[in-house]
Amino acid sequence: MFCTNCGHPLPKGARFCTECGSPVTESEAPVEMDPVSEGDPGERPERPEDTLKDPDGMRVKPDGAREDPDDMSEFPGDAPENESGTGEFIESETLRKRRILPIILGILIALVVAGIVGVMAYFHIVGRPSEQEPTVEEENRSETASAESETETGSIAETKAPVGEPQQLSIQIRQIENSAFPIVKFYANITDSSGETVRELSAEQFRVEEIQADGTSKPVDLQEVYQVLNSDKAYIDLVLDRSSSMDGGRMEQAKAAASTFLNNIRQGNSVEIISFDDNVYQNYPYSTDLEGGRAAISAITTRGTTALMDALYAGIFDTYYAGDGAKCVIGFTDGMENASNYTVNDVISLSQSTGIPVYLIGIGDSIDGGALADLAHRCSGEYYSASDRDLETELRNIYDRIYTEQQNDYVFTYQAPDESDTAAVRKISLTAKDDSGYIGTVTREYAPVTQTAIDRNFGIDKDQIIPDSSSRAITAADLNGLSLAELRIARNEIFARHGRMFKDILLNQWFLSKSWYLQIDTKYSPADYERLNPSPLSKLESANCNQIIAREKQITENEMIFPNAATVPLVTYDVALTKAVLKKALSQVETYPQSAVRDQNIEFIKSAIANANM
Repeated sequence: MFCTNCGHPLPKGARFCTECGSPVTESEAPVEMDPVSEGDPGERPERPEDTLKDPDGMRVKPDGAREDPDDMSEFPGDAPENESGTGEFIESETLRKRRILPIILGILIALVVAGIVGVMAYFHIVGRPSEQEPTVEEENRSETASAESETETGSIAETKAPVGEPQQLSIQIRQIENSAFPIVKFYANITDSSGETVRELSAEQFRVEEIQADGTSKPVDLQEVYQVLNSDKAYIDLVLDRSSSMDGGRMEQAKAAASTFLNNIRQGNSVEIISFDDNVYQNYPYSTDLEGGRAAISAITTRGTTALMDALYAGIFDTYYAGDGAKCVIGFTDGMENASNYTVNDVISLSQSTGIPVYLIGIGDSIDGGALADLAHRCSGEYYSASDRDLETELRNIYDRIYTEQQNDYVFTYQAPDESDTAAVRKISLTAKDDSGYIGTVTREYAPVTQTAIDRNFGIDKDQIIPDSSSRAITAADLNGLSLAELRIARNEIFARHGRMFKDILLNQWFLSKSWYLQIDTKYSPADYERLNPSPLSKLESANCNQIIAREKQITENEMIFPNAATVPLVTYDVALTKAVLKKALSQVETYPQSAVRDQNIEFIKSAIANANM
């Protein structure tokens, strides 16, 4: 028998447990065992002591089988008798609990392990492509999800639009290229709400319309959309302030920044270097040889005052005719404008007409930052301020930022719907389509044909009217066929070769558009030139000037001033004459056969008379 308190085996007849000292109850008294039954001496009923126990409380029979201790039905004869001698098996409650507890724990552990294995198996199956055909329910769910996806975002493979709510775009048209009109190409900077460039946009995601002068809107078909960095050539005009106020460290830092910037320009892109004091200088014409540009920057020295507007105008003009591609003018100054022939409005008008953006950088505290910012914004560019604290680094970072933005611009190309009307200003409207995954729109005006003081039909491709008039005697044959405007330019280009500047804005504009004139290092105001003694002109040059003057006089006194005015539109340079000569020309043109061109020219001459100051 065993102690009911600690389970320790008790010797026969013991009244107290030898292990824990607990008194032995009557139920723990020794039980008399049945004698061995008759029969085979090798066989006898199994007894409790013949049945072993394994650690989890299950009984183990002599043959190795395990049995449930709660199920005694197989051993009715082995049950200990109670005091009444009924033979019913009575088991201690404490022993019962101790035997059941390991069983319960084992079952719980088995359930937990089975659960873990089941979960792992589930995810293993789900994460693996199914080799079975989908059920009808699965197909329906797939079709529904696909339909919802197409409704909300369109074809992702075609548009690469973001999934979910449409994303707000910030769109700015920086440049409009109209030199091949009716083919129009414009450059747009497209960023997200965080200011980052949106990548992989396509023509299918945008709608472009042209809004005519009368307000009617005409849709156009986009021919292509791509980013500048992927294929387009770029033209960058650097305009550097070389006035006396840039003396010392400023000029050296500015030159270092510009030179370093050239290192970051993509191979094949072109750069022009223009500098200015009270005159304008083309230090380096547009070229892809950036090493030559660095040498030109290094040679710049400081002097004079500030003719910023003249320099910007020359930069825009040169850039417009440089070639086809992304274009911009970047200028910096540390002082106030005080020496230009051109006005702010002249620069704005040329920028808007050519579609070329102008970026401006103000250095130090002696500038009118507000005026420069307004000028830059009206020229579709940006304004940046830079301090003297670390000028080289600030300028270099600004240059790099502008260039990076230009390279990230998207190029849109289309054919204008109305080729006949080239005079009226139009508007380009660019809008993200509803199914593009984006929201954004922008409108920008443009002129189908750029209007400059030098009309494309009037000598814009002529570098000089008579290129060798300073080295040989000209003849009547050289002058026959030239208009009054062309004769006037031919006469003054002899003076311009010696660095003379002019009171007349149209003459300055003509010569500031010529590389040979910009490359003259020393220039003179009209007053300073008249004080030069002796005169820079040679006898040959003086004689040629006099011969040209004689031909001009012959035309104004004896010939029709505008002989083709009935069929050929006049341009600004044609009417750059004195008021007296213009009045005579008007009286002549009014006698020509009536035509739309004649009537247009009559109004043009009248306007020139009203504005003439001589």
